Amino acid sequence: MKSQNRRRKINQFISHGGTHFDEYLGEVLCLDYGQEVFDISDDLKYGYIQSIVPNDFHLNFPETLFFGVAGGELDDHGKEDQKACCLLVAEYLGIEDRPEIINLLQVVGFRDKELAQNKNPFTITRVINMMHRYGVGEPDPARSSEIVMEWAYKIIRAIIQSERELLENVKSEFMLTPPGEQRRRLVRKRFLSIHRPWIHLTVKACSTLLGKEGESWLKMAQDAQDRQQASFDRALTVASSHIEEFKTSFGKVRTLMIDGSDGRYNDCEIEFDAVSRNLKIDVVLLKSSKENIFVGVNPSFAGNLEGFVRVLRMNEAELRGVMLTPEQLIAQGTLQELCQWHVHEMKKPEQRYRRIYNGTNQSRSMVEPSALTFEQIQDILLTWLNVEKRLAQAG
Repeated sequence: MKSQNRRRKINQFISHGGTHFDEYLGEVLCLDYGQEVFDISDDLKYGYIQSIVPNDFHLNFPETLFFGVAGGELDDHGKEDQKACCLLVAEYLGIEDRPEIINLLQVVGFRDKELAQNKNPFTITRVINMMHRYGVGEPDPARSSEIVMEWAYKIIRAIIQSERELLENVKSEFMLTPPGEQRRRLVRKRFLSIHRPWIHLTVKACSTLLGKEGESWLKMAQDAQDRQQASFDRALTVASSHIEEFKTSFGKVRTLMIDGSDGRYNDCEIEFDAVSRNLKIDVVLLKSSKENIFVGVNPSFAGNLEGFVRVLRMNEAELRGVMLTPEQLIAQGTLQELCQWHVHEMKKPEQRYRRIYNGTNQSRSMVEPSALTFEQIQDILLTWLNVEKRLAQAG
């Protein structure tokens, strides 16, 4: 055991806005298993930051743990992008083989990295994300985040406790087997072979582990899903009236361009990107009520936004008096010289330069709005498409 004075003092947990379930699991592991590594303050603070920070940023804050923040300490991006944040925490603490958490680490890690393949929309991982996006019926956003965290912690601890109890029951089955390696193998084989109701992380199965409290959790999760559906339906109606088709050098292009900066679509703007795929939109330009701008292309569009990114950054840099090299104009990620525009990094070459952001719903309070107006960006986009004429506009 590490000596008391060598434990690292921790005063704050920081994660990205809209904390994912794997980060919550990492936090619980630190709190419940990290006593030999961390001296966690009784007055522990929680904070949120944009999803990407400069490399080694965390070194300036030795008493803060960063969970799941790209460039942060327990960063499940970059070279560690095959591991969920919770596994990085478990490895840091040296507890990744603990029997009561080994199955939970595996299934949460899988859900985190393979979420797009999960066809069940009512899993804990998805519902936690949904609650952050649509709230839990609490008008105070800070309190809403606290409620989500409290429930995530309860569910995680309930699962771990159920695993401890299961392990003890399995051990009792082999009490008559002589102690030694054979008994350990039999216990392990039996323990891992038993089906757990919670193993798929469905809300219903996990809620049963919370007893009477599980009923209120189940209702809160259902309410969040209902709010999401209402938001999607409203966004679908709004977007349908903003569809335009253009004849361009890329062929016929179907576009969705919405300026919601006046707040009229505040109740549904978070769904516009998802709706654009539902409506088979090729090119999307959206401005939110928080002045954040998103530009993207969907799979229906064969090209990417590399050329547009170059022109966009060039115009933004000129307005701000910043000099960018040709490489910087199309660099993926966020430029320190021009932090207002982030190009989402994709591994497959054909998918690069397909989605760019000036802030996101999670980081909107931390990103300076673009110096370009919506109309200027729209003109740059249409010029880049080499529009010949407008073909149609939905009524």
